Amino acid sequence: MEERFIAKMVDGKHESTPVEYRIRYRLQLERNWGMGSWLNHQRNFWCLSNEFFANLGSEAGLNRLDQNRLYLGLGHHFGKEWQVQAGYLRQLVVKKSAYEEEDNHTLMVTVSHTVNR
Repeated sequence: MEERFIAKMVDGKHESTPVEYRIRYRLQLERNWGMGSWLNHQRNFWCLSNEFFANLGSEAGLNRLDQNRLYLGLGHHFGKEWQVQAGYLRQLVVKKSAYEEEDNHTLMVTVSHTVNR
């Protein structure tokens, strides 16, 4: 659950707004692809995920669905600590009025590092 403090500008001044809440949930599937064996661990993978955001509380407006993100990507592990991933993200954002939608298509490149303790 997220607690969000979103300020509004009215006549060039910040107007205080009530706190907004939303939940988000992501389901992700990641699988190896290509050649590999038990001695040579596979480094290439593909990833599919779907994440949705839902507004909660009295300030949620007419629509409870805030956004949905669908992602498909390919990646490569560089050892145990580094990975690079490139893919396509489709993000559907539903405005609070529930009558307006924003449909974003994005190509993403991600570099990740895992810190070992």
